[in-house]
Amino acid sequence: MGGSVTGMKTDEQWVGTLAFVDANVGAGKPLQLVPRSIGGVGVTVTTTGGQPVYGYQPDPNAMVASITPRPVVVSSVTVADKVYDGGTAASVANWSLGNVVSGEQVQVQSGSAQFSAPGVGNALPVQALASSIGGADAANYQLFASPVQARASITPAPLQYLADPASAVQGQPLPDLTGTVTGFVNRETLATATTGSLRFDTPATPNSAPGRYAIDGSGLATANYSFSQAPSNATALVLEAPLPSPPTQPLPPPVNPYVTQTAVAVVVPQAEATSPAIGRTLDAMPAVLATGGDSPAFASLDLDTMSPAALAGVLAARSEYKRALFAPALDLLEQDPGRADAPPCTSPQQANSGQCLITGPLVAPPSVAGAPADTAAAAGAAGAAPAPAPAPSRHRHGRQRPPPRREGCRRRSRWSTCRRGAASARPRCRRSSARWRC
Repeated sequence: MGGSVTGMKTDEQWVGTLAFVDANVGAGKPLQLVPRSIGGVGVTVTTTGGQPVYGYQPDPNAMVASITPRPVVVSSVTVADKVYDGGTAASVANWSLGNVVSGEQVQVQSGSAQFSAPGVGNALPVQALASSIGGADAANYQLFASPVQARASITPAPLQYLADPASAVQGQPLPDLTGTVTGFVNRETLATATTGSLRFDTPATPNSAPGRYAIDGSGLATANYSFSQAPSNATALVLEAPLPSPPTQPLPPPVNPYVTQTAVAVVVPQAEATSPAIGRTLDAMPAVLATGGDSPAFASLDLDTMSPAALAGVLAARSEYKRALFAPALDLLEQDPGRADAPPCTSPQQANSGQCLITGPLVAPPSVAGAPADTAAAAGAAGAAPAPAPAPSRHRHGRQRPPPRREGCRRRSRWSTCRRGAASARPRCRRSSARWRC
């Protein structure tokens, strides 16, 4: 260290040295005399001829000095590359300080660095500035902060195409494929950070084999991001096998539309009585098979001689005939059930009007004009001829008697006529082998 010692005689000189008691920075720090070894003896003052001089005592108030901090500066920095984050902040990997005493522990404790721009690029300019130092010996140093230039790179941030799961049945059109993009930073969005149109596609077609297929996103571009497919995209589409077809049902036997109404009438049961509360769906077949006369047009068929296929055809024709016949009426009844609340029919003409309830057979079934020859022959083959009309009865004065009245009598076994007595308003029934009640 520098300094001088005064107060000696003119022919004497200072040969020792001065030293601080420690090396730390401080003001008014005490000094100590360090003698020189001459002939193995420590000497601080000698004559000009080199002879040791003894008897001097240093003044402690005068033996003081100060140690000031040693200045240091940042000589260089190493800045780490980073992934794009939308900002300019940089991270310094290493600070190097200049003018530090060898062996002492002093380093930059804090500082900052900034890229010149936030976008992706290689070897971009970076400016670093240290703000404080630290370490075991940092108290003896003073940082002179000044910006230091460096370079580093910004790499693209990752974005992922994430497909929505989808499924389809083999042979059917594939559904619309949709999805999203994930991974945006610094509040950026698809609209602010990318260009193009987002789309999702699959290599599968409607006719591909059942299984799992990829759905991949595409169509976008950006300078600060890189695109990849989400792992789940590889199996996002499920193509399922179609359900097995139900077993084929055998076709019903063909229906012969030319089966005569006589054949249909043979298998039609007699109509049942109805009322406004019950029996609204009526079997009106006997009522609509009227010829206007008193005898049937055809005899019945011998079902015992018919083959199963022929009988099935007759039944099918009957069902189809009734369906076509009653379809309009049933539609009206479904719309307004009150239409069935009507008075009983008294004639075929009234029955045809649809304004009354059919409570029993009105007349015999009619003959069918224009029936095909094969069906007419079938009716003739049954072996029955049209029944002759009964001769009209005559009144005793020669006038034709009206047909006997049947109303008011209930037959137990076979038919019998009724007539009114002269003294009674109630009809009388002629008794035969069966019992009658009037």
